[in-house]
Amino acid sequence: MSSRTYAILGIVALAFVVLGILFTVETWVECPHCDGRGYNTKKMTCPQCNGEGTVVVEKKQICPTCDGTGRILGGLFTCTRCKGTGWIYVTEIETCPKCQGSGYVTVKDTCPYCNGRGGKSVSLWEAWFGG
Repeated sequence: MSSRTYAILGIVALAFVVLGILFTVETWVECPHCDGRGYNTKKMTCPQCNGEGTVVVEKKQICPTCDGTGRILGGLFTCTRCKGTGWIYVTEIETCPKCQGSGYVTVKDTCPYCNGRGGKSVSLWEAWFGG
């Protein structure tokens, strides 16, 4: 809050005390532990790549030896590279899609002090004088 807001709240609080007004005015106080977000973030090792930043991916491709037919030499013989399936599997190393190669992921934890609300509603008196 700005100093002007505090000054106005102070005048209102003083008027309540002087005039003996009995009702309580509530205000919202932002949680100092999470800055009003309701959660805190922390970095953790990426569970998909174990912090390496890369993952091994096996991809299915058309066999280049037989062009996917599974046969070679005019169809006389079974292709030895793909064993007649027409497909081969190629292993590649790619950037981890979960952490984008950083090796870490950001996890949000609910703030234990405000239980995810981001703050609490308190009386003006409590906000100014702590209780």
